[in-house]
Amino acid sequence: MSRPLARRDARLTVGQTRFLRKLARKTWAYFETFVGPDDHWLPPDNVQEHPAVKVAHRTSPTDMGLALLANLTAHDFGYLSTGQLVARTTQCAAHHGIAGAVSRALL
Repeated sequence: MSRPLARRDARLTVGQTRFLRKLARKTWAYFETFVGPDDHWLPPDNVQEHPAVKVAHRTSPTDMGLALLANLTAHDFGYLSTGQLVARTTQCAAHHGIAGAVSRALL
């Protein structure tokens, strides 16, 4: 009962890996499309697609954290260069008074 569970290695098929990569790219496309200077580098709370595209230009702390994690993950997956990661992160931080803390963390 007090022993740790045995860890099993994940074994994904080529199809599963392809599916997950495609899903990751589509998820990043959301942030790539909707996070930018118009909203101070913050993601919208939601985007309505039907009957017409409508962006909710508000955000939350959860959305902010998710955007920062999305930037880092996009870098890890090769969608962003290191320079692009630093630029997106510092642009967001500069608009919200935390640029110094972020810069120190990145160094």
